[in-house]
Amino acid sequence: RRKTPALTGHLELLAKMSGHLAVTLNIEDTIEKALELITKYVDAEAGSLFLLEDDGLRLTCRASVGPVNIRGISLKSGEGIVGQCITENTSRMVRDVSTEPNFAHCVDETTGFHTRSILCAPLSVQRVCIGAIELLNKKDHTLLFSEPDLMMLQTLASAAGLAIRNARMAEELVEQERVSRELELASEMQRSLLP
Repeated sequence: RRKTPALTGHLELLAKMSGHLAVTLNIEDTIEKALELITKYVDAEAGSLFLLEDDGLRLTCRASVGPVNIRGISLKSGEGIVGQCITENTSRMVRDVSTEPNFAHCVDETTGFHTRSILCAPLSVQRVCIGAIELLNKKDHTLLFSEPDLMMLQTLASAAGLAIRNARMAEELVEQERVSRELELASEMQRSLLP
């Protein structure tokens, strides 16, 4: 069978993103690169990646792509479409935010950005949600996200969630190794001071 151009594009993006995510252990770099690739491929005007922090009480934007940088903006864990996706661990496609009661207007009011539509998928690893990717305003002539866009975002969000978890685990291992070396050095110094 011949591959359709859309399928070929999906596979190329997955290969490119998976290759990048596999070689980096830097969380910030991982998040930024993944979000850029996803936003560009889905043809969204803007994108953001939120991670749960403060023991799951807050959502903080850790990466932002588009005309307005919202990195650092925080929401309560269940606030907005992104909060709802994380709380319910499900994806959402909102075609018109003006009719959506869960839409958090505070970000648009703060930044001056005008959100029309949202595509959001949770970052889940083994059914544990660590955050979500949110895409805003499809740029094509329809201005509407589609089911294939949502399926693609879900696939990419799964890969990004796994990469973020792996990068966090690597950071924890490096920190544990550093502490272990410091304790060993302190013990050696203490032994050398004893007669």
